[in-house]
Amino acid sequence: DIDTSEEASAEEIKERFNAALPEGIEIISCEVLEKAGSIPALMNHSLYEYQFSAITEEILKSVDTIKDLDEIIILKKNKKKKEIATDVKNRINDIYVKGNKVYAMLLNSTDGALKPVELLEILSQYANTNLEPLKITKIDSYFIDEEGKRLV
Repeated sequence: DIDTSEEASAEEIKERFNAALPEGIEIISCEVLEKAGSIPALMNHSLYEYQFSAITEEILKSVDTIKDLDEIIILKKNKKKKEIATDVKNRINDIYVKGNKVYAMLLNSTDGALKPVELLEILSQYANTNLEPLKITKIDSYFIDEEGKRLV
């Protein structure tokens, strides 16, 4: 996350940094983002890890169902605290199982967000049981552009 006093291409910035970096450290890619603001403010997705004692058939089925559905409707409160039926399917960028964990890339922008506990409620709904993970951890944050390309 840098600001420059003069315009420079991504390639020029990369070359300048690489010339000044110690041997063995190299910037391999660089992009100029058009949106103003700091990198943390640009982050529009977060990867969450839901750790379970074991992955059951119900959890596997629930994850597969979420992947296959065209829409997922939940009740969300608007600014006036009124509950509104909202389709949150597009707020789940990815969801998958690895080991005894479920990983989910969730939208967290000002355009709309899906909270990790809301996804847990959705998982529980489609598993037909109250799922209780050992813990939920935010792994990282990312900027994903309109074409689905992860830039940061």
